[in-house]
Parts: sequence; structure tokens; C-alpha cells
Amino acid sequence: MMRSIPAAGHSIGLRAVIGAWLRPGPSGLPDSLLQAYPGALPTNSGTTALWVAMMALKEQSAARKIVLPSYTCPSVVAAALKADLNPVLCDMEPDRFVLDKEHLKSLIDDDTLAVVAVHLFGIPEDLEALRALVAGRDVAVIEDATQATANRDPATGLPLGTLGTVGVLSFGRGKPLSVLAGGAVVGAGGKFRQEVEASWNRLPGSPGFLSTARYLAVLLAYAVLFHPRLFWIPRALPWFRVGQTWFARDFPTCKAGAGVGRMLRQVWPGLENIRAIRRRTARAFRLALESCKEVRQPDLEAVESGLVRYPLVFDSPGRRDRALAAMEREGLGGTGMYPEPLHRIPGLQDRFPDVSCTNAESLSERILTLPLHDRVKPEDVERICALVREACRHG
Repeated sequence: MMRSIPAAGHSIGLRAVIGAWLRPGPSGLPDSLLQAYPGALPTNSGTTALWVAMMALKEQSAARKIVLPSYTCPSVVAAALKADLNPVLCDMEPDRFVLDKEHLKSLIDDDTLAVVAVHLFGIPEDLEALRALVAGRDVAVIEDATQATANRDPATGLPLGTLGTVGVLSFGRGKPLSVLAGGAVVGAGGKFRQEVEASWNRLPGSPGFLSTARYLAVLLAYAVLFHPRLFWIPRALPWFRVGQTWFARDFPTCKAGAGVGRMLRQVWPGLENIRAIRRRTARAFRLALESCKEVRQPDLEAVESGLVRYPLVFDSPGRRDRALAAMEREGLGGTGMYPEPLHRIPGLQDRFPDVSCTNAESLSERILTLPLHDRVKPEDVERICALVREACRHG
């Protein structure tokens, strides 16, 4: 069978999976993680962590409007709806993965509870500009750092997720540090810390035996099938939902299971090596595609801070589609990421009937993400870049 490269994630060794169960040890979060994110509260997913943060904010305010990026993961709006909040969508800056600050300014009013700042792909949102916009108002900033674990704010050097009112991490599939499950609420301080802890304490306990057994089975399968020689198997089987993004209005909420903590203790020590590989591959993409004026690349600062995928924005949907189709044919791990902005996703269109976020709509039609993980070889980088350059030559 043809090699097939996963779009995101990183290898998890069978030894790490087996070691987590045969030599379980403590089940809490690793000390090194807690040093970076003091007081982190583990949950079963990043979506649950986001929901916990929103529920804690509700306890402090009568405001019920929450501003979300129009181009982001559907689980962000799922958390807002489960928290019984009123999500409002903000457009993105042209060809960029940050909120349009002028549009955001027009959305904030006395009923605004919070703004969600998503560090998409690991690219930092402009937190200084967000804080300036909400200054003098009782509006929180929730940092969604689920794609930016261990990345730091370029202005302060502090970990992303710790600079807003509260932040969230995820250790799910395709995240910067992945154990296929789990998340954490981080960065909450002061009096608000008590509300976050109270919200977290109300979560049900960790999953039972069947859920733990299922989690172990998924980990074992992932450890084997993440290899390019075998990844065609999950790609060919529809129930794996490889490469799919969908909106689920409801989702399970509980504290993280013991297996998540044990897996993190196995995998966390290798995080810096995982990040170094991604940076090296991202630099290679950036250098090889410098001559392509038809695509916008992440800037060098974003590359060095750490990306979970390498996003390109083409100057036309046609060029993007041509490059994406070629990469899919050759199993090179390219994706169109989220296929639509939130207001166009099935299941959410009725929720946002009159929304028009033109920059996000255009972005969704022209984005292509490239894989950065440890299974991407130098010859894969060369072939991917050749396909991108070919698509650029034929508009």
C-alpha cells in the first residue's frame, strides 16, 4: 500500500502506552507540566475545560454574550451552547488567523461576558490588543491554547493560556502534545480561581472501567497505525473519521481519567523534541516556498514559537484546491482544515442565520495545512513543496 502521512499529531510508542499501564505510578499531571501551568485542573477533554471556564464566568456576571472567532474548531461554540451562553461571531483579519479588532470592538457591549482568544495552529492571538479593547469593562478573556501547548507569548515570554482571565489546554488527537484524550483549565488566578475550582469540582469523577479500556485500545491502535505505511487503514475506514471536522452539540464532561495523567507522564518528557522536529520541518517549508508569491506563509516568529500544522493561505480557491487534491492523491497529509466558518457548518447555520464574516469565509476556501510531525521525511517536504509550486504556476 502507498504511504499515507497523518495530517497532525505525533508518534506515541507502544512502550509508552504499555508502560503507562504496567508501571502506572501517580495518575496526576506531570510536575513539569504543573511548573509551566501551576494549578492546572485536568478534564476529560479540551472542550470540557472550555465549558468549565465558561460556567465559572457565568457565576460572576449576569452577562450572557460570548464572542468567538468565526473561523475555529466547532467544539468552541459547542462549549458555549452547553454553557447556555449566546455565542456571537467575530470575523478574522484578512488572510490571518486572529480576530478582526475593529469588528470585535463593534460587538462588545454591556451584555458581553467574555471574548475567546484562539491561538490557532499555535499562532499567538494579539492579547495586548484584546486587553486594550476590554479595558474598563467587565469582560473576560478566555485563552484557547489547545493548539499552542508550551508556546509562549512573544511580548511577555509567558506560556500561552496563562495571560487571560483563564485558559484551556487539550491533549486530544492532533494537538501539540497528544495522548488522544484530556484537557486542562489553566491560568485562573485571584478570586476567580475559586469559581473555576468550584466549577471543576462539580464535574463527575473520572471515566469508569469500560471507558478506560476503550481508551487503552485506542492508544494501542494509534501507536501502531500512526506510521505512514499503516495509516491508510484508518483513512480507509469511515468510523475513524480521519480528517473530518463535525459539530456535536453535546459532549461528555468529567474529570480526566487516571490513564490520561499516566500517559502524560510518559509523553511529556519528549515534548521539546516533538517541538524541535516541528520547528525544523516548518523552517524547511518556509524556505522552500519563499518564491511562491501566490501563498501567504506564517511569519518567522510564529514558526519559531511552535506550530502544530503549517498553514498556507493561497491567493485563490482554485490553486488551493489543486494543491490539496494533489496532496490527497499522494497521501501527503494536506488538509483544508475547517471546511467552513462556524456560521456555515451543518448544525449551526440556523443558529447564525444572518451572519456574514467575509474574511473567514474567504480564508476557509483558500487554506491548506501541511504536516509537521516526526513521520514527515525530508523527501516528503520536497514533494509537498513541488506540488504547491505546481499549483501556484497554474492559476
